[in-house]
Amino acid sequence: MPSIAGRPKFFVDAMLGNIARKLRLFGYDSRYDPGISDGELIRIARDEARTVVTRDRGLAGRCRRFDLDLILVSKTGDREQVLEVLGHFLPGACPEVSGDAARCTKCNSVTRPVSRQDVSGVLPAGVLELNEKFWKCAGCGQVYWEGTHIKNIQKLVGRCR
Repeated sequence: MPSIAGRPKFFVDAMLGNIARKLRLFGYDSRYDPGISDGELIRIARDEARTVVTRDRGLAGRCRRFDLDLILVSKTGDREQVLEVLGHFLPGACPEVSGDAARCTKCNSVTRPVSRQDVSGVLPAGVLELNEKFWKCAGCGQVYWEGTHIKNIQKLVGRCR
């Protein structure tokens, strides 16, 4: 999966699936596989130079033994957890939320802008009428637009500015 040069890539453990999805909305390559063993997660994180994001102290200890980049999340609410993770890399600032930079929340692939005509048979008429910009996942074909969820994420970003 392509990554923006200089941006961290994450492997989010099974306890924090909501965090993986939110990091993807910010455009971060965030791998998430709830069925994977800790050993396999560590191997992949090492091979792909990913920062492990976890609340599991046991997994954190194993990551430290392998000298992996690690964020041991201490917060309990998913919004606070996202801010905690972002704070490790962007102290005092948060990235912009934009469909042009976001990754697919389902499969982590990049998204590409598409025209209204490209999605006219896929989305409800109301969504097409109320929105101007649309994106489609290059991996799974999921279609996105800047709806209520994005506006809520943008409010979250406002909390850390």
